Amino acid sequence: MRRQTGNGGLEGKDMNIAVLDSGVDREHHSIGSRVELVRDFTGEGRADDPYGHGTHVASLAAGSDHVAHGAYVGPAPEAKIISLRVLDAQGVGLTSNVLRALQWVLAPVDPNKPSGEKNRWRTATARTACPSSTRTGPRRKPRRLKRSFERP
Repeated sequence: MRRQTGNGGLEGKDMNIAVLDSGVDREHHSIGSRVELVRDFTGEGRADDPYGHGTHVASLAAGSDHVAHGAYVGPAPEAKIISLRVLDAQGVGLTSNVLRALQWVLAPVDPNKPSGEKNRWRTATARTACPSSTRTGPRRKPRRLKRSFERP
């Protein structure tokens, strides 16, 4: 995002952003040092971002001013990133992966205690960058949709 004035001084301090996507690259210069936790829900057992989309989404949300001499920065540059990998190396995932990741985010830290100040959820704030598609099979050629004024 282009840096703008007037955001009220909110920088995301003491906030966590859960990114449900293809993972987050811990070596990325704009966000890498703030990746607090990585959890893989794909079954691949990877902690990186081979597809690259999750790193892109995380840097949009919490990127620091390391790009273009500070001209671009995310709305929460001081927030910590929780990387919840729900898409595989090809950017394809299952809806069940997304649901398991969301359940993990919303589960209390200690399920035996009632919710409240001493038993917060895993993240203070959860922002999801869900995939636009959760295909499970091979990519198909997109079908052209007919407009209402076209003849069959």
